[in-house]
Amino acid sequence: FLQDNPLIEFHQRTFSGAPKMRDLFSNRDYLCCITPSSIVKCNPLPDQFALSTCKNILSHNVLRIFIWIIGVLSIVCNVLAIIWHAKNTTKNTHVASALLINLSVADLIMGFYLVSITIANIYYAGNLAENLEIWLRSSLCLCASLFITLSSLMSTITLFLITLDRYLHLAFPFSDYHLSYSSVVISMIILWILCFSYIAIPIIFSINQPSQFRLHGTNSVCLPGNFANTYYFIWLISYCAGTFLVWVIIAILYVIILVQLNISRRKTSRHVSSTDKIFQYKMIAIVWTDLICWMPLYIVLLRYLFGYGLDPHSLPFIAILSLPLNSCINPIIYTIYTQQFLKFASNILRKFQSCCGLCKLKNNQDELEHDRQFLCMLNGKVSADLSQALSNVMYLKNSITSQIYGKVKLRDKKNKEVYGIIKFINLKEENNWESEIQFYKDIEIKKLELFNVTQLIWAAKGENLNVNMKELSGFKIKLTIFLCYECKNQGVELLNELIACRSEYLTPVNILRIIKDIIRSVVSLQDNFIYHGCIEAKAIIIYLPSRDKPIKALLGNLSSAQILQCSNSDRLKQSASSKMQRNLTDLEGLYDGFITYCRYKISQDVNNDTSEHKGTDSNPFMAIERLLSQEKATIENHRKQNMLDKYPIDAFMKSLQDVIKEFID
Repeated sequence: FLQDNPLIEFHQRTFSGAPKMRDLFSNRDYLCCITPSSIVKCNPLPDQFALSTCKNILSHNVLRIFIWIIGVLSIVCNVLAIIWHAKNTTKNTHVASALLINLSVADLIMGFYLVSITIANIYYAGNLAENLEIWLRSSLCLCASLFITLSSLMSTITLFLITLDRYLHLAFPFSDYHLSYSSVVISMIILWILCFSYIAIPIIFSINQPSQFRLHGTNSVCLPGNFANTYYFIWLISYCAGTFLVWVIIAILYVIILVQLNISRRKTSRHVSSTDKIFQYKMIAIVWTDLICWMPLYIVLLRYLFGYGLDPHSLPFIAILSLPLNSCINPIIYTIYTQQFLKFASNILRKFQSCCGLCKLKNNQDELEHDRQFLCMLNGKVSADLSQALSNVMYLKNSITSQIYGKVKLRDKKNKEVYGIIKFINLKEENNWESEIQFYKDIEIKKLELFNVTQLIWAAKGENLNVNMKELSGFKIKLTIFLCYECKNQGVELLNELIACRSEYLTPVNILRIIKDIIRSVVSLQDNFIYHGCIEAKAIIIYLPSRDKPIKALLGNLSSAQILQCSNSDRLKQSASSKMQRNLTDLEGLYDGFITYCRYKISQDVNNDTSEHKGTDSNPFMAIERLLSQEKATIENHRKQNMLDKYPIDAFMKSLQDVIKEFID
């Protein structure tokens, strides 16, 4: 009997000196791996279906490959997420960025755990049974045990804080009940210290201890699971109960968020947009992936607590196959699968394709010469008039905090006075800046004809401008980049600002003209097989009406625009068609904004006895609201029948023209 024997080092011939020994009983199954043939009965025998065998920590090649892939992916994705959030933090996102960086650090530690296990598997390959006790007492195994527990615990707590931050922004949007940057930093420092101490104490007590006094016992992947020891059992139950409680709270908060979003949408009679659907699916995915990763562990523990026994072979599989998945999924959901990162990746891919010559056009020499001329125009020297004009620019505040529009007076090459709309962009948005420039270059090269779309004059970086100005409406001039669009000599405003302030310029006729102009721009995009990506009120520039000029709308913000390529591949055709249909569905969101505005004007007219439109039939806002609602229903019907590509947008534009004429008459 060798139960609880402190034997550490032994080899294949350890039991050869006892030729008359026939039975061997211990609490280490790996001892049976080295028994000679003279031993008839050995207990316990190694389980052939266990994670580890007599020779390897990871028993199957598929398992080894899987762990390497998950470990490397976890490290790469989380390092990428840390760099991304550290470089793209703004004043309005520093709280979320701090939380996401902490989440990535916690998940990165899980990657270190997986890699340490795979390295140990390589080192002890072929003779694990002889060295298992050495491995279980090694510093690397103790660190691995620390890594998996610290990573899982801190990842869970950080996800709770992220969920809480989202909930507070939704439940109390106009109050101070939000997480501040300082409180987040202090909280995370304290939590890291507490969690590290909570986990390090049992790890320290496991140093150079036999299996019954180690937190991970005889677990070959160093997962804490010594339920035979009373103290460790209490520690493990408190650990799992704490994480389970946090996951329940997270799930409840996300359910509340989804319910409140649906209630808010119904109150405003707003259709579920594609963005809303993506947001909802993303939150559901967060809850389900977390549940899938943690539920196997909770099921095993609940079975043990209810007296069904503990399966010692299932815990290692959970440690290797279940829990680490979260460390790969989190950076994908919270970082990689975001609009900003996808834009950045798209730009990098586009540059790579250009470098590899994958986007060659017909006449290379002519196109390269044209490209050089276009670049010269974009990067040419800015006149002194512009530098002076920048100091007194008329700002048009955008709801995007990293972008501001302004109108300036310029001089062309013939010294003629012209006007321009300048978009001031934070240098951190340089990828979008380059993407928009590339789009205009592609339009020029391919000579595409677009209507009611902003026309780029030049682009520049603040560090290349000689402007005597320390700051530019909150932007440091050296950290600002510019895009300048062609502009008429009219007042300029952004559509979202006009709607927000209930502008007097939004008369029934002007609303219809704005919609007609935008539809005309969308039609020209469709004709040229161009995907815009964000057709919304804050992307539309309005030329305000004057005595001799009617109101005019231009579609801008083309940093996400793509000129789609025709392909024989069914998959690529379907992808391109889906993007083209997005141009049409984005119009629904625009219609929603005008419908809400019209309903506001209708209710205002109803409440005012002096209104000229006491009857609903004579109220032009009522007519517009009815017209747009009918058109939204038409788009929805075409979508349900998978016939959105046959939506008669030209017919609606003609109907708008007839209604405008009727209103004017």
